[in-house]
Amino acid sequence: MARFHRCFTTSTQPSFQFPGRGETFVFNSRIRELAKLGCMDEARQLFDQMPQRDVITWNFMITGYSENGMIGEARSLFDVFAGKNIRTWTILLSGYVRERQINAARLLFDSMPGRNVISWNAMISGYVHSVNIQEARHLFEIMPERDMASWNCIITGYCRSNQMNEARELFDLMPERDLISWTVMISGYATMGDHCEAWRMFHRMYSAGLRPDQSNFTVAFSTVLGLRNLVLLENLRTVALKTNFEADVVVGTSILNAYARDTGSFDLAAKFFEGMQVKNDYSWSTMISALFHHGKVDEAISFYDRDPQVGFLQNGIADRICSKWQNP
Repeated sequence: MARFHRCFTTSTQPSFQFPGRGETFVFNSRIRELAKLGCMDEARQLFDQMPQRDVITWNFMITGYSENGMIGEARSLFDVFAGKNIRTWTILLSGYVRERQINAARLLFDSMPGRNVISWNAMISGYVHSVNIQEARHLFEIMPERDMASWNCIITGYCRSNQMNEARELFDLMPERDLISWTVMISGYATMGDHCEAWRMFHRMYSAGLRPDQSNFTVAFSTVLGLRNLVLLENLRTVALKTNFEADVVVGTSILNAYARDTGSFDLAAKFFEGMQVKNDYSWSTMISALFHHGKVDEAISFYDRDPQVGFLQNGIADRICSKWQNP
């Protein structure tokens, strides 16, 4: 409803006047704004009104269609645009990848008059997401230049395919690494159940001077949970505290989950929960589920009454609590 209101009020404003110089920039800005709101009918109306369009105008419209799931309209506009540049081709290519139309993406990729590293990365990403790691690796090997995203993408593909040896081989060959590189590898090992190696990777990353971010901490706490090591959990929590991430609700909930899943740390979980300055649905769900699994049904129901969002209802925890309460 809110998006409809924004589109409606925009479309009922007086038509733009064309003062001459700079009018294309004004229209391009409005088309981009409407496209981001998902108001493609209104964006197309402005596009069709323009007496002059530049390549930016066309690219904004094609981007808007492709990002709003209208890949057919994006292709139609692409086909009638005579002034395509490499960005135009890459926008449509990325749209096909986003829609998981990998065959169409590859046909377009092969017909491109020129490609840049973004084009290559988009195609490799498409194969990674379609779990065709062999073709992704082939493109990675023959691409003329690589950037950090190229390496991270192919490593992600191997991790998702549970081929950690291949992922590690490429990781060790990287000329440089960022937090994404490390997080992908740590997550890959944790997913495979190799929590020891995941923790070693995190420790190596931190020792190299990289500051963990929210995503990195979340994966690290999952790793510590798998190790069932309270000392490591406390050490990692100290790192989160020193880097001002303990107060982050996502990281905080990861800490809470690690405490709650450890049978001997339930009291620490309860204490940590009460000290959380910000809680979300997952925080409440984690605590209520922990109480339930520890046989503290009355306390779980009491927490249910305190939850201002009652968002955990959708994941079935409330039904399980009530069933347990009614049928002891």
